[in-house]
Amino acid sequence: MPGAQLYRRPTMPGERKTNLIAEISEAELACRIAEAGHGLPRPLGATAEQALACLDPQSREWTLAMARAAIKYFGECIAALRAPN
Repeated sequence: MPGAQLYRRPTMPGERKTNLIAEISEAELACRIAEAGHGLPRPLGATAEQALACLDPQSREWTLAMARAAIKYFGECIAALRAPN
């Protein structure tokens, strides 16, 4: 998936190994941010990439920057996963 970010948390000593991968599409997240934050509906049947292409260049870059920041934060949260006490 283009623009997708994958995050894998390392296994800690003594921890049972479980492989989990979170795949987050930068374009899909950016599209949802535009839909929720700006009230811009996605054109009917359009992919996230097609919908983003409808935005003016500056708005598209800002929205993608917000998505990248959110994905980075999600990665930090995944990296900090821990078992409950």
